[in-house]
Amino acid sequence: MKIPGNTFIVTGGASGLGLATCKRLVNLGAQVVLLDFNEENGKSVTAELGPKCTFIQCDVTSTESITAAIEQSEKLHPDNIRGLVNCAGVGGAILTLDRKKRPHDIGMFEHILRINTIGTFDVSRLTSAVIAKLPPLGKRIEGEGGIESGGGERGVIVNVASLAAFEGQDGQAAYAAAKGGVVGMTLPMARDLGRHNIRVMTIAPGSFETPLMTAAAESVQLGIKKGIAFPQEFGQGQEFAHLVTSIIENTYLNGTTIRIDAGARLAKL
Repeated sequence: MKIPGNTFIVTGGASGLGLATCKRLVNLGAQVVLLDFNEENGKSVTAELGPKCTFIQCDVTSTESITAAIEQSEKLHPDNIRGLVNCAGVGGAILTLDRKKRPHDIGMFEHILRINTIGTFDVSRLTSAVIAKLPPLGKRIEGEGGIESGGGERGVIVNVASLAAFEGQDGQAAYAAAKGGVVGMTLPMARDLGRHNIRVMTIAPGSFETPLMTAAAESVQLGIKKGIAFPQEFGQGQEFAHLVTSIIENTYLNGTTIRIDAGARLAKL
């Protein structure tokens, strides 16, 4: 799928990897609908990116809020929403039993799954219903520059997991379960939506330079970097966003999870 002129919804787009994705999509000529719970950050980003980016406040734990946001997106960009990037998420480091042998708070476990797993699926199912109504893009045409046009697809969904889905660390039972759920739904969703010419992919990022990561003690940062093969440094948001747009543009990427981690493996803490 070609990016210029098409509209993409990005959840969690007001900060971190979502923000980097919004910036790259706008720079490549797309229209972006930024969904985020943080109204102040969302409005600040849209002011920076200009008229090609619209902010709509959305709580991904609420089906009502998601439905309203997607309906508003459809009104702003009728017959043009071709993709979704689910960057909204939340972390958590809570031991199953803490040092005083107190059990993990079940409400927090549910909260982490509600945002990362259920929220991702809820936004995906509702957005896919909008995309499925659109006419397919052009056929796959092989030319001198490679495969052109949209391959007959209607749209693409890119979900975000984590290395914790595969190698969860101490205190990541809830987070690993939540992101593992995102990985697990990738192929079934791709099969479900393939009949509607909609692709589904997942990205599992490693350690990226985010405010949370850079706020950690220097010793912690060095320990994380030692587990990276090369380059032994934190990933940049632009590198994540580049992978997102590569997935959008390559019609033959479907139904799988791509790790972007510089060869990192999460070790026991």
